This record gives sequence, C-alpha cells and structure tokens, in this order.
Amino acid sequence: MNYMQMIESQQYDEVVELLLKQNSLQSLNTLYDLIHPKYKKLKLKINESINPAQNEQELLLQCQLRYKHLNTLLQYGMYHESIIMINKLKTEIPPQYKALHYYLDLFKQMVQKNVSEAIHDKEQQIESFKQLLKDQEESNYLNQEGLFAYLLPVQWLNRWKAYVGLEYEKIDQPDPLNNTNGIKLLHQNFDIYLDDQIEEEELPTQPGPINGTTLINIIPNLWIDQQPNKKYQNYLLKQNLQEGVDYIYVSHKIYYYFESLYGGFQVKRQIIENAQGKLVIDMIPRLLTAFVINQKDPKQSYFLQFSVSAKENFEVISRKIQTKYDYQWLKFQDITIQNEWFQNFNSGTIVQSIQTASIDIQAFEEINFIDEEIYIYEEKMGKKFYFNEIKEQLQQNNQQQINLLMDKFNICDVPQMIANSRKGLVGLQNLGNTCFMNAAIQCLQNTYELTQFMILNQFVNDLNTTNPLGTQGKIATAYSQLLKQMYYGTNQTVSPSQLKNIIGRFAQQFVGYGQQDSQELLSFLLDGLHEDLNKVKNKPIIMTIEITNETDEEASFKFWSNHLLRNRSIIVDLMAGQYKSTLVCPKCKRISKTFDPFLSLSLPIPHKQPISVNLYFVFMDVEQIPLKINLQLFQDSDALELKKSISQITKVDEQRMNLLLIKDSKLRERVDNNKTCEWINQHEGILFVQEVDINFQSLTPDYRSVNYVFTQKQTKIYEQEKALSFARDIVLTRNTTIYDMYSHIYLRFRPYFLLIVSLLDIRDKDSIIQKQKIINLDEIKEEIQFLQKQARLPFQLRLQGTNKLLEYDDMNTLSSFPQSITVEVLLDDYMKNYFSQLKLQRCKDHPQSTNNTRRSNQHSLEDCLKLFTREEILGEGDEWYCNKCKLHVRASKKMEIYKAPKILIIHLKRFKTNKIHNFGNIYFSGQAQKISTFVQFPIDQLNLNEYVLTKQKGDETNYTYQLYAVDNHFGGTGGGHYTAFGLNPIINKWVEFDDSSVRYGTRDVVSESAYILFYRRLDAIPCIIPK
Repeated sequence: MNYMQMIESQQYDEVVELLLKQNSLQSLNTLYDLIHPKYKKLKLKINESINPAQNEQELLLQCQLRYKHLNTLLQYGMYHESIIMINKLKTEIPPQYKALHYYLDLFKQMVQKNVSEAIHDKEQQIESFKQLLKDQEESNYLNQEGLFAYLLPVQWLNRWKAYVGLEYEKIDQPDPLNNTNGIKLLHQNFDIYLDDQIEEEELPTQPGPINGTTLINIIPNLWIDQQPNKKYQNYLLKQNLQEGVDYIYVSHKIYYYFESLYGGFQVKRQIIENAQGKLVIDMIPRLLTAFVINQKDPKQSYFLQFSVSAKENFEVISRKIQTKYDYQWLKFQDITIQNEWFQNFNSGTIVQSIQTASIDIQAFEEINFIDEEIYIYEEKMGKKFYFNEIKEQLQQNNQQQINLLMDKFNICDVPQMIANSRKGLVGLQNLGNTCFMNAAIQCLQNTYELTQFMILNQFVNDLNTTNPLGTQGKIATAYSQLLKQMYYGTNQTVSPSQLKNIIGRFAQQFVGYGQQDSQELLSFLLDGLHEDLNKVKNKPIIMTIEITNETDEEASFKFWSNHLLRNRSIIVDLMAGQYKSTLVCPKCKRISKTFDPFLSLSLPIPHKQPISVNLYFVFMDVEQIPLKINLQLFQDSDALELKKSISQITKVDEQRMNLLLIKDSKLRERVDNNKTCEWINQHEGILFVQEVDINFQSLTPDYRSVNYVFTQKQTKIYEQEKALSFARDIVLTRNTTIYDMYSHIYLRFRPYFLLIVSLLDIRDKDSIIQKQKIINLDEIKEEIQFLQKQARLPFQLRLQGTNKLLEYDDMNTLSSFPQSITVEVLLDDYMKNYFSQLKLQRCKDHPQSTNNTRRSNQHSLEDCLKLFTREEILGEGDEWYCNKCKLHVRASKKMEIYKAPKILIIHLKRFKTNKIHNFGNIYFSGQAQKISTFVQFPIDQLNLNEYVLTKQKGDETNYTYQLYAVDNHFGGTGGGHYTAFGLNPIINKWVEFDDSSVRYGTRDVVSESAYILFYRRLDAIPCIIPK
C-alpha cells in the first residue's frame, strides 16, 4: 500500500512516518500539502530543511515547493522574507526557464506594491465595492462577448471582508493531520516542541495582495508571450476549480480597484461564444505541448509548451514560433505510438517509423486536449518535409512486404464488383450443426467497417504472422477470402468450411460438428482477428496498475494506455469499450477501482416475478392530502423506477422525492436509488415517499435534510410520549437559523392547526382564522410571535434521542448540525383535548395505482442495462480479498460503462447454469436453463448517453446507436437453432439469414429469440464498399 492509499484510509501517522523515511523533495512536497496553513512554524522549518538540488528534476521539485512556501509567506504578511526568497530563487533557476523567472517577477511586483493611504478607509472601500458590483450587474458585464472576466480568489475576498467588517461564509480547509500523532512526529522531526507555537496563529489584519497564483499551475517550460494583450495566457489554470469556492468572477473595474489598493497577481479569462452559440467564460485549461523538429540536426529538436485559448489555432502558435518556411503540424495516431517513437528518438534511433496525421488549422475549442499528447511542428527547409520523406520511404518498403504476404497466403487481389455479384446477400452452408457459426458470421459481415477493411485488402498492412497469441494470420486471411466470395461472388450459397477448419485447429471446442454457443464462437473469432491484425509486433511486459489518488479520468487513461501497449488493431478501434468496476469493503470501506476493456457487453436479463409495493406519498404542499398508493413492479426494479411510476401518478418529478422506511412514526432507513423493490419489502417499516426541494442523494454540504414527527409531549412521569403522525421531510440551507426552522415547520403545521384554532383559548384568534393560507415566511413569523406573547406557541422542537430542546428564539444556524437531522415536534398541552381533530395522519386511496407494470415475461433493454449497473453484494464463494483488512469479504460491487465503442455488441445472457450440488463425495452440476424472457430493444435510437461515464466528464460524443444485426437462438439448452438478421450496407435493407436461406424483410427482428445485438454509433464513417 502506498501513501495515497494510506491517506484515503486515514492512516495519517503511518503516512508521515513513510514520507519522513523517504526524505526526498517529492515526499516534502506531499508533506507540505498535508499540513494545515495554521502550522506556520512547521512550514517554515520544512522550507529551511530543503537540500540543494543535485539535478534538473530536483530543481523543478524544489521550485514547486518554494512556490507553495511563497504563498504561505504572503498569507502571513511576511513580505520581506518573500522578497529574500524570490531573489534567492532567481539566482538558482537557470535562465532557460523563462516562465519561472516571469512568475517570480510578477510575484515580486505583487509583494512590492505600495499600499495606498485609502486602505484605512474601510467604509469607503465597502461603498465602492457595492457600487462597482451594482454597475457590473446593471451592465450585464459577464455576458458581453470579448470582455474579460477577472478571477478574484475567494480566500482573499473573505480576508478582505473580515478586514472591513462584512459578513462572509467561512470555507473550512481540510486538516488531514489534525488530532493525530502525525503532527507530533512532524514537530519532533523538525525540532519544534509541542508547546512551541502549535496552535493556530492569527493571520495579519490586512488581506495583503490579491494572490492569483493560488489558481494557477506553475509550468516551467511555458512559452511566455510578451504582447500586452496576450499576457493573460502566460499561465495555466488549475483543473477542477469551482466558482464560489475557489474564485468569483468580477469586472475589470472591481479588480483594478482592489489591485490599486493592495496589489495582486492578475488572473483573467475571456468571454467567448462557444460552438453551441452560447456565451461562456473560457475556463478550460489547454496546454499544448509542441515538439519542434530541427531538420538539419534532429538531435537539436526541442519541446515548447503553450497555454492556448479557445479561439486560437495552430497558425497562431506557428507565428509565436516565428516560422520562416512552410510548416506542417502533425499528431500521432495514439499515445502508445507517440511514446514508442519518442523512446526510439531518445535512444538515438532517428525516425525509423512514424504514424501521424496532418492537422487542419482548426480552433482549439474543437480539440480535446490530453495532457500527455504531443504535437509535432516541422518546417520545410528542403524540397520535402522530413516526415513526409520518411513516410514515402516506409510506404515503398511496406508495399514490398505486402506483396510477399499476399503470395505466401495466396491472397487474391480485390475482385471487380459486377452486376450479379451477391453483395453480401448470400447464404452459408450448414456443415453439420454449424448454424451457430453461420449466424455469427452473417452478423459480422454486416459490420461494414470491418468488412470493407477485409475485402479491400487493407488488412494486409496489419497482418501479424509472428504473434504467438494469434493464428499466424490464418484466421484473418480465411475470413477475408470468405467475405470476398460473399460480396463479389455470384453463388447464392457459399461454404465456410475453410474458416471452420482453421477455427477448429486453434480452438479444440469447435472441432467436429456438435452444436456450440454462437456468442463463444463470435468471441473467439473476434479475438483471433484482433491478434492476427495486431499492430504491436513485440508485446512488452506490462506492470499491474495500482490506483492511488487518481481521478477516474486519470485512472481510465492509465488502464487504457496499458491495454494499448499490447493491443492495437481494427477490432480494438471499432469494438473495444471500457468497464469501470468498483468494489467496496463492508468492514473498512476501502474502495478498489479497475478499468478493464471489453469487446462485447454482456447484460443480465431480469427474470423475477412482479410484487406489490404499498406506499404513502406526502406532498410538499400540506393542503394536498397524502395518497395511499399500491403499485405492481418487478422484484428487481430499483427505487428509481419506483419513483418514475409514482411520478406518473402524482405528476411530481422523481428528482424531488425522498424514500423513507418508517416504523412507529420514526425514520428507520432512507432508501437509496439502487435499492430494489424486493429489498424494500423485506426491510422493516412502511414506505413513505416525501416530496422535497432536493432529494437527500443530491444534497450538497450547503443543505440539511430535516426529518420531523409531531409528538404528544409528556406531562407526567408515568406517561409515555406518543407520536401523532408519521415522519416528514423538509430541506433547509445550512445558514437557516433554529428560529427560521420553527417558522418552516409551523408553515407546514398551520393547515392542521386551523382545524382546531376556533376551539382553543387564544385571544384575537379571528386574525388567524381569517388568513386561511399563508405562504410568506415573514407573515408566519409574525403569527408565531403573536402566539408566543400569549404563551400559546403550538409546539417546541427537540433533537430526537436527546432531552435537548431547541429554543424558539435561537439564532444559531444549522451549519454545526449533521446533514441529516431528526427532530420531534412536541405539541403543547393546551391543545391536548383536540389532538384527534388535527387529522395529522389523514390520507386517501389512489384508485388507479395498482396495475402499473408490463407482463412478467417482458423487459426492455434499459431494464437489462439498469440491472447490469446496479450495485450488488458478492455471494458466498465469490468473496473479494481486502488487502487492508487481510480478509476475504462479501464486498459490494458495481459495474459501469466508462468508455463506449463505435460498434457495440450486446450479449443477452440467456443461458444460466444451475449451482453445483453434491451427494457425499460426488459433485454434479444442475441442468442449464434458458431465459426466454422477451427483451424489447430499439432499432433506430438506442441512447446510452446516461450510461456512459465519460459523458459526465465533458465528452461531447453522442452515444446513440442504430441496430444493424441480430443473432437469434431458438429452442432450449439441449440444442436449438441459430439464425440472423442483418441490415445490408449496400442496399440498406433488412435481410434474414437462416443457413443457406436468405429472405428480405424485417419480420420479427425484435423477438424473444434475440441473443446477440449489434449496434453502430450514429457518427459512424460511411460505407465505401463498391455498389
């Protein structure tokens, strides 16, 4: 386990010990980040302990730590010390790191800024700020294209507000080492005693300069643009900055006003119109890494890095490089090819092979920048570009190699398409129970992206005859030959015997003529084609990837890059997707994530019986009477589907619902969206569905979910307190006071209170009765005060499980309370005789809520996707080993689609093998079963956008698919028969294939026999097979 995993599991003492033992600049950097800013003296000591750098890498790590320390010095107003450190750094950093010197100069200007006398006039500052803010809003400044939005750090703004006396919301900084022995170890290691200035130090009174460097990354090799109107690009914004948490946008007038008083490091971004025509502030950090090729001496080539804006393009960057000749920009086809090329280049092998693509002069907003990606910049100093010349030479060599391969494997030239060529409309002979193979081949031949690659002999370029995991090219060449017969030939039926024999030679399970599984054959065929066409000739040994603190994007990229180191083929390009698998230990809560590739998506089929779910729905508007609802749903339908069914009845959005299990009027459990109806029925309590502003699964730290129940207050020792209603939910902000919480609950109690107020001993009660409905909170507060003055406040609030009463006039906020709060509403004794007339538990039956599900033997493809992505608990015998607990545990497991391919093959898991049983020492397997459930699937619009996780990370690809082939299975597990449907790419019509028989039409394309579904993404390349 490394230190990042230890941090995740809060083993802070061990983290400190490990980092102290390493005693490196990298470990000091990590320690510095872990320590809370309040430990000023400790941070000073760490900075003092840095040894002189021994090499360039250490120098950059040292600079990184020094920059962090400069921010600490500024925070504490230690300007003199800052100047000394800046001057020291400028002498230590080599002049070629122009960006570092540039940042240090800006730092120095910021620190040396003279502070104006007006700084002491706090009232004037407040008035100026408010007026400038008003001007910004009235002019709609942040919605004017071409202007600049200035980023004001929230941390600095809060310090300024504290200085001038304005209220602000404090943002707590995490302190991972707080209240642990780890901080003691650090103090001892750096010779600071525990009683020596460990407590939090007071920050300086004045806010100091506006330190915008807290919002940027320090890039040592960044190109510095000296043009005044381009200087805002001389830095790269940090990833994942949050508006309102890290910064706020302000106009130039507001920023320059503060800068004139305090000085600052300016960070601004331009307001632009994006590709969708919307005005946005260009906050995307784009770092372009260019490798500038020196044609005369390639060893003198060098790297440059540019921070680029959305509307710039490669032509702009070329001008910055000050090009004198014709130039071109190139990009490697993928990261693996790029890394291999640079590895060769660095070892002295100058461009032996390269696979690049020229880049159009397109705006950078159209490019998805990846940190590791490098762009090649080349000037043409001779007659030809250096890379183009290399490519031509490689093409000549490749053609000679191709000719040898075509002779060796007897690969024919591309035939001529004639009038009576079958164009894929051909049957396949049944060689004896080979319908399973015929159906798979017919589906695959309608994958025109692969078919045209094979029949136009493009595959020969990639033919890998030395791959020990492949078939020495035999499957690829046999499949190509069969496809040419099916498309260019004139016979209505052809024999797949050659391909069958080769498959049998390399996979013993397919020898002979017994019935086999079509999906297993398809899997082997795709794997064989992949290995035969694998561009990686010498597979490297790869290390197992260990995920630490990486984001999902970073972890996915690591796994994917690792996969591509050994696997690059047209099969991967077209059909490979990526799963995300998450395992959580039930004991220590350790999380393990993996991102594995897949060629087909295997989906389980729901096959449980429908069950009855009884529930009560409580509207947010208390004027609406709660509903008693009965629904018929499947056992494995999840809570989200249950909410959708309720939404159809109540017309309330499912995002505004909380599901609660309540027993004896008390909340027993909140129901997550992934819980099933079967789980709900098996657990204790009655299901209540509450309409709320924000459901508890979407709550941010700024909100509190308050669960409350009306209760009869105990007046005598021997009396038991009695709940008078079921629990209800409301959502309040963390800044809501307890005084305000009384008002919110009274607002919801008032309609019931009106039922008995005429019977109560209250002076001037007509003033209450006449106002039948109040929605204004101020009026509610006035009415509560009116009742309070008469000692007729209807209730008091108490935290459940305690004797602590929450006072009505308490102005403390809910920020110190947990996110979920349960309170008892203790009704006052003066209403005791009329409690039954309050009707706090009234409800009415909903008459049309019972029949709300499909027939039990029918499901949609979406049901299968939901079941696939649902979290499950591993069963006995499938336990996972937790290397933190050192135990095999029944962890929770969740599978998701992280990356979806262009061609999506969906395998419906229709065959289920029963568990293994034993009789004494004899073990036997139960008979396999086929799930014949009808699965409804779309032909034209399979929308996977909500299931593909990259869409949540800014991926702009539209993951909508069209069906183009279906592999069907008829009969049971003892035999059965396979057929196929295919959308022919040349005539664009559906065709049914049943061994030798070929029929037009879409009859029963969607049927309960569907076993494997083939989908093509809508952005697919067009078919180029000759017509």
